[in-house]
Amino acid sequence: MEIKVELDSGAYMPEKAHAEDAGFDLRTPSAVVIPNRSSATIDTGVHIEIPKGYAGFIFPRSSN
Repeated sequence: MEIKVELDSGAYMPEKAHAEDAGFDLRTPSAVVIPNRSSATIDTGVHIEIPKGYAGFIFPRSSN
């Protein structure tokens, strides 16, 4: 199955840290500081077309 990915200028392609990982890591193209006990919406510049029958999830951080 091929997943279509488009990147804005300066954006990073999602990558797996390990071959056996189920998901991909996202990085932001700019430095961001989020104060303790706060949250923020950050544009990764990544656009992914998710095929029919599949779902995409974004979690705030990895399990590590």
